[in-house]
Amino acid sequence: MRLIPKIYEFKTSVRWKNSRRGELLSKGREKIEVGCPTEFGGDPDCWTPEHLFVASIETCVMTTFLWMIDKLGGKILNYESDSSGKAYMQGSEFKFNEVTVKPMILVQDKEDFLKAQRAIEYAKRECLITKALNIKVNVEPRIELKAAIGCDG
Repeated sequence: MRLIPKIYEFKTSVRWKNSRRGELLSKGREKIEVGCPTEFGGDPDCWTPEHLFVASIETCVMTTFLWMIDKLGGKILNYESDSSGKAYMQGSEFKFNEVTVKPMILVQDKEDFLKAQRAIEYAKRECLITKALNIKVNVEPRIELKAAIGCDG
């Protein structure tokens, strides 16, 4: 018997508003103002495709981590990350060639520390967005124990 793989589909729409701006839409979600980067004549106050690209990687790393830490039975107290993407001219083409995600994960105890390590390693390997790319993605986590950073209650 042949198994038929499940297919997931994610739909979005873009509508032009004015100048170099538009709205990114998806059914049941809030719209997002999008436009060109300031480097290409856009306004500084809206999301650009470049920001959304980097954010999609950062978000996928986080959600993959959260899924795995839950599967491992671990608990976290906090998760925050920063990310940056670097694009360069390569010949006559402008391309992203590297994205770095720096998660900071706070846990209560050593057991959750070890589970967080396993979960972030899994997220590095299995993030769906990262696996679909042909660029270098660095995930540089910092995992800390609550007691080690001097937090009370």
